[in-house]
Amino acid sequence: MFSTFTAMLLSQFHNYVHEEGYDLLKDGVGFRSDPLYLSDTEFEEMMLELGEVVKSRRVNSLSPERRRRLFSYVVMPDVHAE
Repeated sequence: MFSTFTAMLLSQFHNYVHEEGYDLLKDGVGFRSDPLYLSDTEFEEMMLELGEVVKSRRVNSLSPERRRRLFSYVVMPDVHAE
């Protein structure tokens, strides 16, 4: 499943950068990895908070000033840091 997910992201990014006039900065394209030290409770709280933020924007509909954006993320423990 993870391979399918990452292949989908690679395909979508490939399509984006092959569009004429793409602008990473203007379009807000970004990707990063932030190491966080969180207890299980803190992690659960953070995921609930993120879920609420995303959920509050999911109700937006298409309009002239809005474009569809994909918000994708992966969360996993960093086993080599322990």
